[in-house]
Amino acid sequence: MTDTRPPRPQALTAACLYLGAIFTVQLVTVLVLVSDLSTAEGQKRVETQLDWFGGGGRSFGDAQTIYQVVLTVVAVLAATGIVCAVHAAKGHHPSRVILTVLAAFFLAVSVSGLLGPGFFVAMLGFLAVFFAAQLWTPVVRSWFRVLAGKAPLPAKAVASTPVPVGAPTGGQSGGEMYPQPGQQPAPPPMPPGYQPYVHTPGREPLPRAVGVAVWTTLIGSIVAMGLSAMFLLSMLVIGDYDSFMAQGGPGADMIRGREADFNEALHLVRVICAIALVLGVGGLFAAIRVLVTRRSGDVVLFVMSVVTIIFTVVIALGFPFGLPWTAAAIVVLVHLRKPESRRWFVKT
Repeated sequence: MTDTRPPRPQALTAACLYLGAIFTVQLVTVLVLVSDLSTAEGQKRVETQLDWFGGGGRSFGDAQTIYQVVLTVVAVLAATGIVCAVHAAKGHHPSRVILTVLAAFFLAVSVSGLLGPGFFVAMLGFLAVFFAAQLWTPVVRSWFRVLAGKAPLPAKAVASTPVPVGAPTGGQSGGEMYPQPGQQPAPPPMPPGYQPYVHTPGREPLPRAVGVAVWTTLIGSIVAMGLSAMFLLSMLVIGDYDSFMAQGGPGADMIRGREADFNEALHLVRVICAIALVLGVGGLFAAIRVLVTRRSGDVVLFVMSVVTIIFTVVIALGFPFGLPWTAAAIVVLVHLRKPESRRWFVKT
């Protein structure tokens, strides 16, 4: 083989994929906020953020301008994160460092409420830091060291495995260190492919494409289940129109006198969240089945991805919140149809 580049670790591929997706969602969120600043309704949604920049005697127009500049900087950094995710997956070490710093930055931005309050925004910040930490696991660090021309990190299992006297080590045998007069010591018999620190009976590693599909489904299902459960609980707290108006929650003035529209919207949200919760449970079951049984479960995973795409596309016609799951389901389908995935799911 002419290509001596070591294979990319699966953890690095998955981490860069998810970080790129997170920064893409952040970029879209910022662009939506910038566009909403030109409308009165959008300005009301970010009224708290505008108040932050309106101190010191600044006018509302000055506060809006400062907020737009800040959002523009955040958008540029999000786009930088997308580019760095691509280059880090290719083995560019500076991009890996920049990606880690940007993940910490977006965690601070998400928690601070600069992009608006909400569980979803804060969750993206924590997920970014989690996946950035995967860029510094021993396997990934060892891979980057090899690319830089350095020795890989020592394997603890290899260091703890005793090497028998006389066993061959590369081009020089251990028996040459202790030659006996008149005879050449024979190395002890070793089973073919003896790799004690790699071989694990009964557990074969997932191919890269299968791993991306499974972990995308697993994380996407958990996030969908968490958000759906949170919205359903909030629906229980809100109750009906009269209870909501009595509590005087956010947006109460906007829906005053529109009880029919409010009840219809509330019912629609309940239905969407219930379906999303069921899909999340199904996706979680499909991913766990592949991880546990191995070489099976591809049909369930494929069906759940197709159903998710149909559901999120239909929802996106009136509410684009499900578009990240549309993209995730497409990623799963693409990786399931790759040749290495199709070969791996064929039972032998």
